[in-house]
Amino acid sequence: MEIVKSFVTRESTATITCPKCNKSRNIEASKYRNRKHTIKVRCSCRHQFAVLLDYRKTYRKETNLEGTYIMIPPGVGKGRLNVLNISKNGIGFTIGFSVSGSHPLKPGQKVRVSFQLDNKKRTDIQKVITIKNVDGHYIGGEFDDIEAFEKDLGFYLRF
Repeated sequence: MEIVKSFVTRESTATITCPKCNKSRNIEASKYRNRKHTIKVRCSCRHQFAVLLDYRKTYRKETNLEGTYIMIPPGVGKGRLNVLNISKNGIGFTIGFSVSGSHPLKPGQKVRVSFQLDNKKRTDIQKVITIKNVDGHYIGGEFDDIEAFEKDLGFYLRF
């Protein structure tokens, strides 16, 4: 079954667009928040598809940006990373090989990340993040200070 993603607003509404006929409608999504995030939908054109409701607070843009990380003491080590997604609040990335140190990354640790956006200005991003989750080589982190590049990042996330 085809899966379509829909972002849930702060008001708990989601706009669902049929992938076959492009008809859209808004639904009340609060009743699904603590249960299923994927629902089955049947459009008036009779096409059936699944909708994945995304309850994130902010939009997350898929990326493929290479960069580096350096652990902040008491952690020790550094290495290469690949930013897979970015939002105004944080990033999701994978780590490859370690450049130095033996350092399993864990939630709560602080890491300085450096990478370049793939925009026209090639904006340099150098931020401290707090690791929120680790799943194998995938790490989710939250920026400690978002105001420093909010304008550039906000513009980047729009396109």
